[in-house]
Amino acid sequence: MRTPATLLYLFVLLSLTTATQTRVQAQSSEQVLYAFTNQLDGGYPTAVIGDSAGNLYGATAEGGTNGTGTVFELSPSVGGSWSETILFNFGPTGTRDGNQPVGALRFDTLSNLYGTTQYGGGGECQFGCGTIFELSPSAGAWTEKVLYRFSQGDGVNPCSQLAFDRAGNLYGTTRLGGIYDAGTVFELSPAPGRWEQILLHSFAGGSDGEDPVHSGLAIDSAGNLYGTTFYGGPNSAGTVFELSRASGKWKKSVLHTFDRSGIGGYPEAGVSFDSSGNLYGTTTQGSSTTDGGVFKLRPSADGKWTYSVLHAFGDGADGNFPSTGVVFDRAGNLYGTTNFGGSSGDGAVYELSPSAKGPWNEEILWDFIGGADGINPNTTPLFLDGAGNIYGSTNSGGDGVGVIFEVTP
Repeated sequence: MRTPATLLYLFVLLSLTTATQTRVQAQSSEQVLYAFTNQLDGGYPTAVIGDSAGNLYGATAEGGTNGTGTVFELSPSVGGSWSETILFNFGPTGTRDGNQPVGALRFDTLSNLYGTTQYGGGGECQFGCGTIFELSPSAGAWTEKVLYRFSQGDGVNPCSQLAFDRAGNLYGTTRLGGIYDAGTVFELSPAPGRWEQILLHSFAGGSDGEDPVHSGLAIDSAGNLYGTTFYGGPNSAGTVFELSRASGKWKKSVLHTFDRSGIGGYPEAGVSFDSSGNLYGTTTQGSSTTDGGVFKLRPSADGKWTYSVLHAFGDGADGNFPSTGVVFDRAGNLYGTTNFGGSSGDGAVYELSPSAKGPWNEEILWDFIGGADGINPNTTPLFLDGAGNIYGSTNSGGDGVGVIFEVTP
């Protein structure tokens, strides 16, 4: 087994090159809503999600009562300040409770929270193979229930945000484990008094792909699943895959394989759908003239998918190493972050807007300057509220162990 890393978000650090790129600096503002201390309040936060009342929810990979992570709520108050409430502290290292959540949380229709821990839970793994958990609110308190504990054969290190289908089943990925120890795609289905796990696919490496890292799954209207692998494919630079169900069985197809030219490959995040059924995602590593980029996959009637590049990150000021996926606003604009680059090399928040013809237009909404405002926005997705404000998290900065930020375009 590979040894655990406190900052899984930065599991690859690259030597990045520079090139000339035109971009627009937008007039946006940033507010740090909370800076973590890695004490009882937690440290190294995941992305946040929001409820209808304007509260934000997330997890931290460290800190809390046992130093193994927390689930938290941030609530706005009069005057623009935000207060943190710890909803749950994970148990000591290696316990069956789960340790070190790094994926974003997910709400169900009853306002219960669901998430993953990359360690803990038991199994053959030295630090535990990871868990799926649920937090349920009742009378002002939250109760945790472990829905599933992984073992080597069915998956190790679940690190991504979970996805629900219309029937209430949960889907996700694990980085490792499975038949070939190259990662898995799984389904959890509710049953009386428990949840049942179904192993949908074990990645085999090579052309099949391996290591879905933070690839949360996208689900289309037919219930098909879509995601990415960081490695694999004929060029060993990652894949975009689909799992489709027919006659009660799941079939895996590779929609695209990446190489090291253009915007390169090694997608660390998953993919997102637009209203027309197109898929969008990011690559983290490019060629000698690019440092990753944003891509689009368009389906056609014959079942094939056409790949195109929306934006290539080309210099430090433009941002580089876009390790998060993209999210849409109501106008069809895309938003994401780069882990590095920007004016200080500490990451940026960007917007891509479609043009009538030709490439998409990029605006840098915020350059992180390497201090109180945060450093290195991490690999979990952004959250947009109804007013178009953008919320996210950073790996470090603030008091040194990450912040939750808001960018107002």
